[in-house]
Amino acid sequence: MRKKLLSLLLSTGLASAALPAAGEDLWGLYQKALENDPQFAAADASYRASQEAIPQAQAGLLPNIGLDGSAAHIWQDNSGGVSGNGNDDFNSLGYSLTLVQPVFDKQALVTRSQAESRVAQAAATLDSARNTLILRTATAYFDLLAAQDTLEFAVAEKAAIEQQLRQTRQRFEVGLTAITDVHEAQARYDLAVSQEIAARNALDLAHETIREIIGTAPDTLAGLGEFPLVVPDPSDVEAWVKSALDNNTDLMAAVAGTRVAQEEIDRQRAGHYPTVNFVADHSYSDTTDYAYGNRSTDNTLSFQVSVPIYTGGLVSSRVTEAVALYQQAQDNLEATRRSTVRSARNAYLNVISGKSQVEALRQSVASSETALRATQAGFEVGTRTAVDVLDAQRELFLARRDFSRSRYDYILATLLLQQAAGTLDAEDIRAVNGWLE
Repeated sequence: MRKKLLSLLLSTGLASAALPAAGEDLWGLYQKALENDPQFAAADASYRASQEAIPQAQAGLLPNIGLDGSAAHIWQDNSGGVSGNGNDDFNSLGYSLTLVQPVFDKQALVTRSQAESRVAQAAATLDSARNTLILRTATAYFDLLAAQDTLEFAVAEKAAIEQQLRQTRQRFEVGLTAITDVHEAQARYDLAVSQEIAARNALDLAHETIREIIGTAPDTLAGLGEFPLVVPDPSDVEAWVKSALDNNTDLMAAVAGTRVAQEEIDRQRAGHYPTVNFVADHSYSDTTDYAYGNRSTDNTLSFQVSVPIYTGGLVSSRVTEAVALYQQAQDNLEATRRSTVRSARNAYLNVISGKSQVEALRQSVASSETALRATQAGFEVGTRTAVDVLDAQRELFLARRDFSRSRYDYILATLLLQQAAGTLDAEDIRAVNGWLE
């Protein structure tokens, strides 16, 4: 599904024929994010730690070999004893080498299976973190471009209003307009100054968002060129919902978490089971007492069976707790499933709506430009007022700002749809990066 969409985008030639970037591009930013983002680094470390659950669980099924040794010097006072009087001192040396091989241990068997489920859950969580990083990076990138655009429009609008203010004052001085037009132009100019200040602050904040991800803030970013507006392929929301139910990484992690919780019930119930171990023991002792000194070596092979009879209700309580936690995991899974379905539907509708918005706002910009030219011409001949010109200028700058933002939102909506469907990967970043210039 995603490959069809990606192929359609690449077939336009825009995704593979990008112009030289004027600054940091999205792909370069993503590579830096992979190396420097602390949230993703933490998720990666958590996954690597979770992988150790398998060898740790496997250890419960493998032989356990231990060596114990002792060396002692003993002083004995035999006065008053039935064997006579006198003191004695001697050395005692010994060691014991023991091998214990589990033959039957239900808890260890379940723990081994549970460890695999934990690793699967951690792997899905890491994939989810990687997808989230893609979206966070793309969102931060286009938010910064949008903030740059907003500032450019604010500066341009202020300059246009300032020019209109001068013209209005000149016309007032020669009696061609009313003082109210001057006051209106001045008020619009003051508002434009305020909006420029807010835009500069928003741009600084957008830089800080990127700094949070990669540790530094790029000086410049490559801008967005022309790109194709396409509807999702297939154009069936239910197909995207099915893909999400099959591939969404958050849902896969929740499914694995439910398996872990279910296996925990079996692991706790195994506390009622007997355990059987095969034990091989080799021991040696050497006592140097001059009267009773001896040296001995013992070899023992045995099976040891341990049967839990009563543990004060501990095992039963732990089983009850595990059952409740399993129910919690099931409820969380259902919540994640519903959230996944909602996200897929919303993302699909946002792509459809976003495409229409881009097209409509593109036309709005053209219409606003025409309206401004007509209003300015009317102002020159006295049929329109300065306020009309200011309103037309305002509408044009708002249309340009909204059109710019709608293009970024459309791309982000497409990435969100891929994430919800569980098909988002680095190749999507490459495709988007090809539209930069």
